Amino acid sequence: MLIATLLLAAAPAQGASATVLPNDLHTAIEQLLVDAPGDGRIWARGTTYKASFGPDGFVYVPAFGSEAPRNFPLAFKLASATVGGAELALLQAPDPRLDQNQDGAATVAMARGDVTERYHVDALLVEQTFEFAVLPERGELRLRLDVTTDLRPRPQGSGFVFEGDLGDVHYGAATALDAAGRSLALEQRWSEGGIEIVVPASFVREAELPLVVDPVISTATLGTLQDRIIDVDTAFVAISDLYQVVFSVRRSMFDHDVLATYYDPVNGPIASAVAIDISSENWNAPRNASCYDDQAFLCVANVGNSPGFRRVRGRVQYAPTANLSPSFDITTGASDNADVGGFGNDTSTAADFLVVYQAHDLASGDIDIRARTVSSGGGVPGAAIPIADGVGDQDLHPSISKSSGRPELVALQHEYMIVWEREVSATNHDVWARVVGFQGNTTGHSAFRAYSFSDARHPDVSSQNTLSSHFAGDPYWGIAFERLVGTDYDIFVVFADDEGADNARNVSDMQDLDEQAEQLDPRIAHNGRDYIITYLSESSPQGFDAFLTALNPVLQDGEVRAAQTERRARLAGSPTHATSHAIASMHDGGVSSPGVGSRLALAVWPASAPSDPNQVLLSGEVEVDPSRAVGTQFCDAQPTSGGRPAWISVHSLALVGLDPAPNQGFRLRCSDLPPHSFGYFLASLQEGTPTTPAGSIGSLCLSGAIGRYAGQVLDSGADGAVGLIANFGQLPQPTMTTSAISGEWWHFQYWTRDSAGGVPTSNFSNAARVWIN
Repeated sequence: MLIATLLLAAAPAQGASATVLPNDLHTAIEQLLVDAPGDGRIWARGTTYKASFGPDGFVYVPAFGSEAPRNFPLAFKLASATVGGAELALLQAPDPRLDQNQDGAATVAMARGDVTERYHVDALLVEQTFEFAVLPERGELRLRLDVTTDLRPRPQGSGFVFEGDLGDVHYGAATALDAAGRSLALEQRWSEGGIEIVVPASFVREAELPLVVDPVISTATLGTLQDRIIDVDTAFVAISDLYQVVFSVRRSMFDHDVLATYYDPVNGPIASAVAIDISSENWNAPRNASCYDDQAFLCVANVGNSPGFRRVRGRVQYAPTANLSPSFDITTGASDNADVGGFGNDTSTAADFLVVYQAHDLASGDIDIRARTVSSGGGVPGAAIPIADGVGDQDLHPSISKSSGRPELVALQHEYMIVWEREVSATNHDVWARVVGFQGNTTGHSAFRAYSFSDARHPDVSSQNTLSSHFAGDPYWGIAFERLVGTDYDIFVVFADDEGADNARNVSDMQDLDEQAEQLDPRIAHNGRDYIITYLSESSPQGFDAFLTALNPVLQDGEVRAAQTERRARLAGSPTHATSHAIASMHDGGVSSPGVGSRLALAVWPASAPSDPNQVLLSGEVEVDPSRAVGTQFCDAQPTSGGRPAWISVHSLALVGLDPAPNQGFRLRCSDLPPHSFGYFLASLQEGTPTTPAGSIGSLCLSGAIGRYAGQVLDSGADGAVGLIANFGQLPQPTMTTSAISGEWWHFQYWTRDSAGGVPTSNFSNAARVWIN
């Protein structure tokens, strides 16, 4: 069974074999986050605003909703302060200092000579204070704040409202307080592009210092505040035993923040978050990976507003301490669609990460695929590495393996696969691939076409498979991509080594759930044995559901093929396609134990409903059935009275290792049967053209001499599922049993009692074929 162990109830799994109960990671959006990214400013992000503090003043950016066409900031700068008519000395503000950050609030201070600016921030508002510890004389205190904004100021009570078409910012009444606890509401007025605050001379003369003046600033939106989660990714780091989940949140159309939160495989979601970027820069499509030796995560993103003119930036977080490096440039322009893989060995190296991206030649119009190595210290050593730079080619949407391999492999075996789409025409794309060393070295590795039929696009690639010895030790990678079938895109998977790819398979066909719906955006991870794919499937003209499924590579008649382990499980739905999903495994982070725990993976996705467009970020820990599928599915079944076609799979009895040898047992399974129905498995050496036998509503997909496990009639029970341990030495034929011989194909199907419109009849599952090694 495909198991997802989660905490918060979500939409039902709609008959899928998995149980999906989501963990809520959404608290990262609701927290106050404070960050110093290395640009000389301190940034704060609340639920209704973000703000920055630096030598040129304080900037308040209200959150007017994810559909706001842009930001509408208010910039405040203390321009002057006088007491008794005499100017106070205002020094140029130094870099701000984070005085305090606890209990969901923070204080930022900037010393300006005779006055200290302090900003107390929490998730909902900013309190701006001006503190005077010393006054050269006593008299009327007058403060002047220059304000720069496109919002319209209007007096309201003792404060101001800055009005906009999408919402307002409230600059509240100011109050003077002294050290003895006395307070006084103050007069404020708007004057020539700024605010004047006046503390009467009578209060100043009697005040015990320090004297504080403190207006409060908050946001009021005109509609529902909708933070939209646009992209998610996740990676695992082994020694710290932790998943990092990164995601972008759209504050306005051209301002996306990138946040990170965490998942502990033992204790579940961790109620903390950090800011990868909460500045006013537009960070898009974050991707992350981990470095085994340094226990570090690198998050990369495309920064800028216009595709093709962006640059790639990154930020490292050290898992043991949670400390963040300053953010840094990986490319300086004309680049996009970045992805990242992490070095999986325990050997120290400067090539801790390899970042791949799409590089635009603005002069020639070419689009190339390049890579850069990045150290866990945030360095970007060496020049850009050409991966695909053919003249006249349009190479797009690169993806790189999440990890270069497991720590026990020697350094020379640590390799990534990079995949991308190459445009043949506007409506025709091929999938290309290239293996590279962990330092980005391409010597001895040639680019090759991994798939070329119809329109194939948006590929994603797994980490390498090196555990299955029936592949003679050769590393294989799984590649998932979209392919045009008729008028819709389906999800396909193909396995590739350093030289080529074999036998792409339609995932929908293998699941026998082709509902003529658009299926998009596959992500694929390898957990040491299984390949787990998440993807989107169209549920309405605008809505999409996120699904998860698992499969294995099998060696059949000299070719590597895909065998479906489990039918798809529904994760969640979204009323639009503007969503994302991701999958990563412990194996990706360096876990190499053959135990069941090493096969865990984490799926992440945003979810919402048409009645509530606000999204929550969810996660599901996934463990695949420990027996490996060895039979590849074929043939379409007719829906049963339960609503879905019955589905067959064939599994090895061994939890890990080789395909079963002759005379070794294996398991037949069939699910999505009518509850409490009787039936039995069929076996034949030949597959056939689907036919509908008399008295049945289903299709028989076997031919020739068809044997029946008639002596083992099974009851599907309340779950609508059956299983049978078969023996290669006792396969049924019409008049006897026989032994499988190496080099034979055996084909299996399930026959079941069923009903149509209340009338008793029979039906069939789809079919599966097994190659006898």
